[in-house]
Amino acid sequence: MTWDALEHDAQSRKTFEKNGRNPQLWVAFADDLHRAAELLWSQAGQGTALEQIAALLSFGKTALMLDGFAVEMLAKAVIVRRNPNAVKDGQWFGPRKGHPLPELLQKIDFTLESPEEKDLVARLAAFASWAGRYPIPLDYSAATATHKDGKLELAPGTYLSSADRGPGDDLIARLREQAVEP
Repeated sequence: MTWDALEHDAQSRKTFEKNGRNPQLWVAFADDLHRAAELLWSQAGQGTALEQIAALLSFGKTALMLDGFAVEMLAKAVIVRRNPNAVKDGQWFGPRKGHPLPELLQKIDFTLESPEEKDLVARLAAFASWAGRYPIPLDYSAATATHKDGKLELAPGTYLSSADRGPGDDLIARLREQAVEP
């Protein structure tokens, strides 16, 4: 038996496009990421108050990173469900750079229901891009607080709370509904 490079390449492309055009596969990956985040959140809720704070500081940023990735997967599931040609010719033609969650959600007409939810999405994007993986962003300005309307605003990715879990779960559940609707 000989190996046929052209046949292998054609089969690889076919598999890539079949998988990429399958919104259920994107949803399954999102579910896996969210379940992993849930495991971390559950660890952050155990022990004494001091142990919980230490666990939140240790695990919280990674949980938010994973939930940010889950939001990204679900938004891409919606893109693929609406337009399977986002994957064609052996390539992904959807958004390609970084983890632009606010832009992805805007692209699929997903409504953020409150200023707090908009803030959460901006922070999930920051945790997915840098704050869940690295001690610093690529540029200091991404972690620099600003003044707006006489108030100090912390940069996304520079703060988190155990209270992020519930709203994050709600956001993911709403987005998941949109990703799997017929």
